[in-house]
Parts: sequence; structure tokens; C-alpha cells
Amino acid sequence: MLIKPALGETLPGKPLWRPLWRPLVFWLGILAIFAVAEAQADRLVDPSLPSPPQDLFAEPQEPSFADLLALRDAGEFEAAIALSGTLLEAAPNNADVLLIRGQVLGFVGRFAEAQEVLEQTLSLVPDYADAGFALARIKSYQGDYEAAQREAKRALAHAPGRIDGWLLLAGLAAANDDRLERDAALAQAERIDANHPELLIARGDWFADLGDLANARAHYERRIEMHGRDNTVIDRLNRLDDGIAPKWTWTSLGSASSFTDSDRESWREWFNEIRYQADAVQTYSLRLDYSRRFGTDDLFIATGLDHRFSERWLGIVELAATPDADFRPHVQAMFDLNWQAFESEDDQFATAFNAGVRLSRYDAGTTKTLGLGVTQYFSNAWVSGRLAHTLDEGNNFEFAWSLRLDVAVTSDFRIFVGGGVETEHDLGQSFASDTLFAGFNLRLRDNLSWFVDVAVEDPDRGPQRRALTSGFSIEF
Repeated sequence: MLIKPALGETLPGKPLWRPLWRPLVFWLGILAIFAVAEAQADRLVDPSLPSPPQDLFAEPQEPSFADLLALRDAGEFEAAIALSGTLLEAAPNNADVLLIRGQVLGFVGRFAEAQEVLEQTLSLVPDYADAGFALARIKSYQGDYEAAQREAKRALAHAPGRIDGWLLLAGLAAANDDRLERDAALAQAERIDANHPELLIARGDWFADLGDLANARAHYERRIEMHGRDNTVIDRLNRLDDGIAPKWTWTSLGSASSFTDSDRESWREWFNEIRYQADAVQTYSLRLDYSRRFGTDDLFIATGLDHRFSERWLGIVELAATPDADFRPHVQAMFDLNWQAFESEDDQFATAFNAGVRLSRYDAGTTKTLGLGVTQYFSNAWVSGRLAHTLDEGNNFEFAWSLRLDVAVTSDFRIFVGGGVETEHDLGQSFASDTLFAGFNLRLRDNLSWFVDVAVEDPDRGPQRRALTSGFSIEF
């Protein structure tokens, strides 16, 4: 008789789940072994060791044109020559690679090979201006300036807006003693960008070659004003100073002042100064000033010497006499020491310090004044301050500061505007005077300038004064 098992049994008295526990225990044991093994592996890993590369079997990257440029710019010319050869094996007609190869071959003095490579470049791309300019330089390195000029002009026909090309042509023409070509190239470059730093240097060199040192200096200094100081322009200024020719400068100006107070008589003043610059170290001066103030005639005569000790230090000595009505002179002696530091080449500003002592001899005795000043120069402006103390007149201090903004409208015409405050503290009392001024400086010729200055002075005590000053300066 077949016995039918009840639910949950396989045979009478044996449950259905009992045969399943063995495989279940087996798989749980396997999972436990894996868990223990993973934990032990984590303990063996040293976190301080670097991780293995993610892709150990990746192929190395091929050298690129960017690598070639980096080698050239870093000055590794031999490596750049080798890499350009490798790149040309894959693309023998790559004009950009050929250009760089020609350049670096020229940098290491292999001019014949460089010329051959650049000529190949131009045969592939005839209007490649950079290759034309590079070929012109290679030919100039070999002394063939006439052929170099032709190459530069051929390249400029394809790129007439390239100011660097016109400057290259001007330099090649100057080396070939072709002044007409040089002047035409500089004029063309000036039409593109009159304030380009290399153009200002080239113009300064042009004036220096002509012996016009004043204009050469003006262009070098304009280069500093527009683009800051660097060794290129400083070296040229130093060479200009070393070879400077002696020159005379005569400055003459007249000034007329009026007052809001009708009881005051107008001032009339006439200043003349003759300066003789012997060399880059010493400059001599002679001043003769005449003034009529409040019905009294005054005459001021001074002679001085400016001596430059170094690029930074300048000493000024001046002896002056002011005769009275009986022509008994009041003698003044002044010594001023100036130090100038160029704080930054990029931001176009400089700082100048000056300290001095002035000795004045009057009927009452000798007066000694100590002074200290500082001027901060910017590209088109400067701020200056001055502090003076007179030792023989009690607690007498003078403090003054001024601000001036100078703008070049053209290369020959400049306008300026500014103002300042002067304060005097004497025996416990303070007096202040405010001044506003404006004017212009016009260069009529290379050695002749005319200037006009209008000023208004408003003191705490006394009436307001208005002054008009005009004069000229001539070099000969």
C-alpha cells in the first residue's frame, strides 16, 4: 500500500526542508571565505605607495607641432631641429613645421640650410609672410642686406598691415645705407601705430644716427612714458649720455601778476637762465632774475653746478646774491642732493627723493633751512611733496604738495593742469595758500619750445593773485 506523504514530509516522520540545509551551509561558507580574504588584502595594501598606472598598455603620444614651438621658445634649438625632422617625415610639405625648422637652423648658425628650408616653404605657400620675413633675416645674417630688403618687401606685399615687417625693412635699409627706403618704411610703420614700442626705439636710433641727440632722447623717453622701462631703452639712454655733445640752453620768461586788492601794485617779473651741459656728468647754470614788486625793484643773480655722481645720485650747488637798494648783497648758498629710484618697469612709475640745506646771509645774520622732498612720477602725472624747517626762526615749518597732469596731444604739443597747497607754521600760527594752474608747451622747432602758464593763488591772508607766465626755451 502506497503511503501518500503529508504536506511538509517526504516520508512518514521526515520534514521536507531537511535535505536543503547542506547546500545552504556550503554556499554560506564560500561567501565567508571570500569576505575574510578581501579584508586581509585591504590590510596588506600600503596607502603611502602610489597607485599603479590606470592604463599600463597605452601607446605613447606622438610629438606634435605644439612641442616643436615649446622647444623653439625655450631656446632648445638642437632638439627643435631633431623634432622638426621627425614631423617632416610624416608630413614633408607642412609649411608651419618648415618655417620653424628654418628659424631654428638660423639660430644655430646653419644659414645655408635655413635658407634652403625657407625657400622650400615659400615655394609651397608663396604668400606666407612669416616665412618671407624669416628668409630676409637669414640673408641679413649672411651680410646680403640688399637681398634681405627684397625679401622683406616681397613679404610685405602680402601683409602690408604688419608693423613688424615695416620695422624689419627699415632696419635692413639702414644697414644697407638706403635712407630713402628706411624713412619710407618708418613712415609706414608710424601710420599703423605711432606709439609702437619698437617704432619709438627705431625712431630714436634714427635721430641718434643723424646726431640729433635731443630728438633721440625725446623718443626714448616717450618709449618709457608709453611702455615702461626696460634694458633696451635704458642701455640706449646710457650710450646717449656717454656720447652727449656739449650744448647750451637759454630759457627766458616773463610773468605778470594782478591782485583782487586794488591797493596792491601788480608784479612784473623777468627770469633768464643759461645752462651749459658739458657732458653727462656736469651742467653749469647762470640765472638773472629781475622783479618789480610793490614799487620795489629786486635783482637776483645766481650761479650753480649740477653734478651727477651716478645714475641715481645728483648733487646741486647754487650761490646767489640779492643786492639791496645800496647794492649790498644778501648771499644765499644752497646744496641739494637728489636720489631717484625706479620702482617698477611695468607700471611706469618712479620715485625721486631729494634732501638739501640752504644757507642765507642777511643783515640780521645767517639763516639755515633744511628741506626734504619726494616726487612720485606716473606715466602722465606726478605728485610731489616738500617739508622745510628754518632753524634760526623759531618753530618755523613749511609743508607743500602739488599734483600735475601732463598730456601729450601730439608729439610736439603738450598740455598740463594741476594744483597744490602750501602751509606754513610759524610761532604757533598756521597759514595756507591754494594754487591752481594750467598751461601748454609747444615745440615750434627741434630746438625751440614755447610755453604758457596761467595760475591762481588764493592765500588765507592777503588778496587773491592771478599770474600769467609765458616764455621760450632754445637749445644751441
